[in-house]
Amino acid sequence: MRTPRLAALEFRRFSRGRLPRAALVALLLLPLLYGALYLWSFWDPYSRLDRIPVALVNDDKGAAVGDRRIAVGDDIVKGLRDSDTFEWHEVSAAEAGKGVEDGTYW
Repeated sequence: MRTPRLAALEFRRFSRGRLPRAALVALLLLPLLYGALYLWSFWDPYSRLDRIPVALVNDDKGAAVGDRRIAVGDDIVKGLRDSDTFEWHEVSAAEAGKGVEDGTYW
């Protein structure tokens, strides 16, 4: 037998009952459903970053250069808070550690 004839014979055999038809439909729809869910989950991953709670700890003591005092940590914290990238929570180191452990902060 040639290949097209064998394929036609198998297709006729699949179209006889309800269960083989349902299996054929499932074989066609499951990859489509999987692909659609995959695309939906990765569609726009950056649109909701501002809802992620992140602990922000500033333990910078600053430094004295000549007669000038420099606190770079405060500048970095200000820049992060102005960026609105995440939902920043300025907390102590102990509170941040506890919050990361219990899932309050990422």
